[in-house]
Amino acid sequence: MNELPAGGWSEPNDELSFDLDREWERWNMELSDELSPEQHADQLRLLEQYEDIKREALRKLHELDVIVVLDVDASNEAEQFTVFAEKWQNNCVEEYKRLGRELTEADERQLAIDCVVAYFEERDFQALIINAVTMYHFIAINADRPEVKASALNMDTMKKELQSELLVHRSLPMSGAWQQFVSDMVPGESLDVFDKDDQVYLVKARLTTPDFVAEKVLKKSVIEQAFELTGIDWENDDLAKVVRTVADIMNMQIIAAQPAFNETDRANRNAELWHEGRKLECDPEAVRKIIDLMDASYPVIAPPEL
Repeated sequence: MNELPAGGWSEPNDELSFDLDREWERWNMELSDELSPEQHADQLRLLEQYEDIKREALRKLHELDVIVVLDVDASNEAEQFTVFAEKWQNNCVEEYKRLGRELTEADERQLAIDCVVAYFEERDFQALIINAVTMYHFIAINADRPEVKASALNMDTMKKELQSELLVHRSLPMSGAWQQFVSDMVPGESLDVFDKDDQVYLVKARLTTPDFVAEKVLKKSVIEQAFELTGIDWENDDLAKVVRTVADIMNMQIIAAQPAFNETDRANRNAELWHEGRKLECDPEAVRKIIDLMDASYPVIAPPEL
């Protein structure tokens, strides 16, 4: 079969290596020149604590029976992509054999492209889980801080809502590895699907299913429209070029989909999109249209109520 380029894109992307900067900003934990030395020390301690939780979550993730595609080091993520791609493609080849089908050159080409798409879907999912468990764990161990108390967060509710969404939206059973990972990493009571008091979380997850589906449909549409704007021929252009373009566009969609709560967020996001857009192998006008598409598809939204 055709080999995919290591990492799935033209170069390691440090900006997209896994981090929680956006979540951190939402909690206003960034350092400020206006803070006193004592406050600086406190913020640095919290930042170190937060990073420790993230590292521990990633360490525990590697203990699961899954291929982990996230890492704090971009070069390691490139290696993990290669592992993911080899296993994913081998599974597809075995499925073709099981069905008694012989892979054609067109099949191999499509599988190479589909593999990149599958990788980014998996990466998006794993990042969602790590983001959630890191933030929730951090909140739980700092429950006595005034800023946390003021938000009146309920850890049991947050945990059960997350588990309900994994169960309802992604069909991940409570007995499975991902649900156990959430149960272990996030303090508080876990969802009990047989407890009548917990049915409210399952109902809420079902009610939000249309929103979840709509987000997936929007994502697919944005990626397909953006690829079309590049002018690259999916079926006939050089495969490596097609794969790089798919990867770059999916990187850009990940950036675009991050919530922008004000015009400053939007400006910073669009600056990142322009940085990524320069990697696309198409003319600048096409890049501009792609960024305009993503900007319009993910407008500024109201911040969540905590």
